[in-house]
Parts: sequence; structure tokens; C-alpha cells
Amino acid sequence: MVMLISAFALAIVLDVAGGCPGKTLLTVTSATPSADVRLLSGTTTGGDVIVVDGCTVTTGLASPVARKLAAADASGNLNMSPTLGAGACGMFMQALDVTTCTLSAASQIPLAGQSVGPDMTADGWTQCQGYYDTAGGVEIPTAWGADCAGPSDNEVRVVCGRDLSTYRYIDVSKNPFRDGLVAYPETGLIYNANFAYAENQIYATGNHPHVAVSWWQNGNGCSETSLNLTVNNGCTWEASNCFGQNLAGDRYLWIYTKP
Repeated sequence: MVMLISAFALAIVLDVAGGCPGKTLLTVTSATPSADVRLLSGTTTGGDVIVVDGCTVTTGLASPVARKLAAADASGNLNMSPTLGAGACGMFMQALDVTTCTLSAASQIPLAGQSVGPDMTADGWTQCQGYYDTAGGVEIPTAWGADCAGPSDNEVRVVCGRDLSTYRYIDVSKNPFRDGLVAYPETGLIYNANFAYAENQIYATGNHPHVAVSWWQNGNGCSETSLNLTVNNGCTWEASNCFGQNLAGDRYLWIYTKP
């Protein structure tokens, strides 16, 4: 029997994060426990019908294509971390619960060169930039906070981590990307973090993080156990130390702002 379901029967949730090209994080929640989940993709949004896995569904995609089939866990969750090529950047995806023939809303894979971090809007933070940083790669530009220097971007949250659930951040009471620093280091700007910090220092070459190297929380160099972040300092990773998480692997650097 083929089940007929409209695009408005939504229960399953698909979140897309990470970077593209590169590792992209696909997180499915609220699926039927242990059910098969089919991923669908389309280059643009639309309302085309697809028949797949015994389901006939009106998608939120134009010319949808059936992609990977995988099983949710006993809680109805599924996590995937595919490494995507440039051709996939900007595409839209939906998740199909094969048991109930229900669809998630359409989610967009990040555009080329972008990385989507965790949702922090509940705390008033809006993401303005993100990078996926690989060992020896050249992914983080000199002006890495240029998209975060608007007139209403008055405070900054700098986040570094392995994935959407493993990260550390600091909250800064001014916007060094827009206003620069007044001393080397400028102290007392960090007012909150999700780890214990002590030095509360921000350094930058030429007193601006876009000149060359910057150091956030203290002035230590390349050391993955150091409780700071140093950016574009000639380390193995351009976002080095990651606030002392000792990641020893590729990582994400995300920037958020609030008024």
C-alpha cells in the first residue's frame, strides 16, 4: 500500500549545520523510534511529489531526489556527518520518516565557504560567520569577522569546537571586529563563558583582529591545552587552542553578535 501524505504533515525534524564543502552535520530528531529515515534533496525549494519507500509525499523541494537511507535510534534520533563536495553547497534537504511517511521542513546546506553553528537565538545571539578549520588548511581569512561588524553588532560571542555539542565560547562586551582594541592587551572585556577562565585578555596585532594574529582570553601561542583561542598564528589549525579543549583535530570557529 502506498501512503499519501501532504507536505504539511510535519513531525520529524532535520537540522543542517557545519560547513560546505567539507563536513556537514545532519541531525534528525522526532522520527519514529528505530524507523528508517530517507534523505531527499533538491537544488531549490518547490512542491513536487516523490514516490519512495512506499510513500507518496508532496515535498518542499523542486525535482526531489532520494538520497541516503539510514535508521534512527531507539529515541528517534539520527546523526550523520557526510563530507560534501562543492556541488552540494546551497542545496535543500528534507528527511522522510518511512514508517509514518511524514516529512521534515526543508533545510538548506550551507553555501560555499559558510559554516552554520549551534542555534543560540534563545540567548539573544545571532550567528554572523562560521568556518570549518582543517589541519594545514587555509579556511579562515585575515578579516575573519568582517561580516560581524555592523552598526548593531555591539557584543560578540566567539565559539570554537569539534561539533554542535562540543564547544566553548566567550562573550565580549564590545565588538573588536568593528571597533578594534584600545590596548595590547585590552582587559576586562570578557564577561561570560561556558568554561572557567582567569586572564580576561584580548590581544591583536595592530590592536585589531583583522590585521594579522589575535589572541582571545590570554596571550598563549600554539597549545591545544591552553585556555585561549589564537587565530591565524601559524599553528597547525588557524583557530588554534579552541579554549583548551585539547581537540587535536579539525574544528569549527563560529561568531555571533547581539545589540
